[in-house]
Amino acid sequence: MGWKDLSAGVNDACLETFGEEEEVVYTPAGGSPIPVDGIYDEDYVAVDPESGLEVSSAQPNIFLRRADLSADPGKNDVVTLRGRTFKVIDWHPDSEGGGIAVLHEQ
Repeated sequence: MGWKDLSAGVNDACLETFGEEEEVVYTPAGGSPIPVDGIYDEDYVAVDPESGLEVSSAQPNIFLRRADLSADPGKNDVVTLRGRTFKVIDWHPDSEGGGIAVLHEQ
């Protein structure tokens, strides 16, 4: 079993354990809604590239598996979960088949 398979297995286990119990719907701008698995979080911590210090904010975000999507999320794509609607404002792909979509509630 190669690294990609192991990594995919970890993503699957995390989504199964920590993922949303209710349906998450991802809708690309101008596209059709897609039900996806995701790990939602209200908090987001980023590192300031200039100072190297952590900057914490209450920016909601969701981990998504890239294989569940037709393309990487883009600005103005929409995520619906927990009865709330969010617009994607940024996308941070990882090198292991997933990524974090930074969200803004509509």
